[in-house]
Amino acid sequence: MLEFRHGRYCAHAVLAMLGVREVAVPRGSNREPLWPQDIVGSISHSGKAAAAVAISDKYLAGIGLDIESSGPLSENLISMICLPEESVGNNGLHAKLLFSIKEAIYKCVFPTVGEFIDFREVKVCLNEEACTFTASPKRRGLDLIERVEGGYSVIDGMVISGAWLAVNS
Repeated sequence: MLEFRHGRYCAHAVLAMLGVREVAVPRGSNREPLWPQDIVGSISHSGKAAAAVAISDKYLAGIGLDIESSGPLSENLISMICLPEESVGNNGLHAKLLFSIKEAIYKCVFPTVGEFIDFREVKVCLNEEACTFTASPKRRGLDLIERVEGGYSVIDGMVISGAWLAVNS
């Protein structure tokens, strides 16, 4: 419960930076944050950290943030998260990175698609030199995933992933 409160505190702080004060960020039926009108945002929390990002929907159509501990993903979860073509093998650290990226993508596009997206319905391709990624959908109806851009970092024992969706031009 404390993590949830820290995440909401961060959400209120980032909204205040945007000039939006004293507004609630309630939870939707799928536990997603419901941002004020004209704002897109994302909240993430892990045992050691909480953060939020938000921006006017004039600039981005969606944004997603995820924070995870950098410890390896449990071996029994790798096949639930990663596709064979993502070349994870039994590398739990690489799998944790893909888990975090897919979480950020999900948070970015969920407000638009309004439905659950399974981890295995998204293929991630990393550019490890630039710490960026691209994604492609593995099922129909998720074409906007191809427009998602993102980046990641591993800092102080945490994996931090961000995904954003440009406004349709």
